[in-house]
Amino acid sequence: MSASWPPAAPFGSERWSMAPAAFDPGKFNPKDPAFQENPYPYYAQFRRHAPVCRVRHGPYTSYWVFTHALVDEANADPLTFRKRISQTGDSGLFKMDPPRHTQARDILDPLFAQVTADVADLADRMIVEALSDVLASGREFDGTQALAHRVMRNVFMAVYGVPRRHWKFVDWWVRVMLGHYDNMLRWPRRVPAMVAAGVLMAYFARLAKGCPLHSQPKGLFGRLVRDGGKAGLTRREITWTSLHFALGGYLSTRFLITTGLHNLLTSPGAYQAYLTDPQIRPKAIEEMKRHDAPFQVADRFVAREVHLGGCRIPAGSRVSLIYGSANHDETVFGATADRFDIHREPQPGQNRVFGHGIHQCIGTAVVADVMPIFMDRIVEALPTLQLGTRTPVRESDPYFRGFASLPLRM
Repeated sequence: MSASWPPAAPFGSERWSMAPAAFDPGKFNPKDPAFQENPYPYYAQFRRHAPVCRVRHGPYTSYWVFTHALVDEANADPLTFRKRISQTGDSGLFKMDPPRHTQARDILDPLFAQVTADVADLADRMIVEALSDVLASGREFDGTQALAHRVMRNVFMAVYGVPRRHWKFVDWWVRVMLGHYDNMLRWPRRVPAMVAAGVLMAYFARLAKGCPLHSQPKGLFGRLVRDGGKAGLTRREITWTSLHFALGGYLSTRFLITTGLHNLLTSPGAYQAYLTDPQIRPKAIEEMKRHDAPFQVADRFVAREVHLGGCRIPAGSRVSLIYGSANHDETVFGATADRFDIHREPQPGQNRVFGHGIHQCIGTAVVADVMPIFMDRIVEALPTLQLGTRTPVRESDPYFRGFASLPLRM
């Protein structure tokens, strides 16, 4: 952005009202460290002055959609704003469009409902185990790796049916994908993500066929193979969907846990209020989800030329729905939308943390069950928790909002 960007004064101040002279959407850099640290002042300016804006960075080009109303407008028209244009390649759930998407959700939603209770119980046991190790160490620790990633990875692997001896193998390749998945990287730097995707696809295809020690796939994956296959999901769709679940199945909750803890610890009095007032905890959890959506951006591709927010978007263009901005829209959440406030009255019907419409995240109910258990256990076990001495490290991909490393101390 320009030298005077972003304004240093709080949102709504006179400095912000002078934004047209300082705000230049054409100079926006989604890889700017200042944007990655705090994207919300930037989103506010886009909502006000360029609610739909073409964003370029290296080989990347997309029309970003910033306001709550326009994000909802796009989500309400899945036949125009599609998950993909070509019918070749990725055929998993996260890339499906109607009518196939609707058919797949009718098959998958009941399977997810069957495991929700198991996930909550398993997560509770694994959180207790991880906290026991943290308490025994008595040292500064990384909240991302020691708690959020460890627990959510293990919960996913166990519930999905990945044999325990394969957990580190699958997790290693998921980490490779996460590190190189960024759409804004040039092609050579994305090759490791493609290799990782190929390895994981081959792994799930082999797991679906069974082997002498595991003749029948276990867990949710086993149900997908048996019940989903009988209901009409192809083996290719099951394999691609498994890859999607491996990448998104536990990372979203991991991101939410790390940003939730960071917000509690950096907002005056919030951590102590969460500890001492159980009545406020449901509001706090909803605010964690609203304030820092783990997947800030969701891509669509327009099937025809459209006009959205006064912007002409040519057919075939990428359109990015900025859920992180929609959840900070002051026309919906008020003038203090950019503030983390655990006393805020929830508006779950307006919260776009997991999308909206037919493509709303299939794991929404699972996260709703796991997040309160996780946060309650941590705060009650570590009542004097503070940020550590080392600097936290955020995820580098602008599409994600979380901490790759969150140093903490007791």
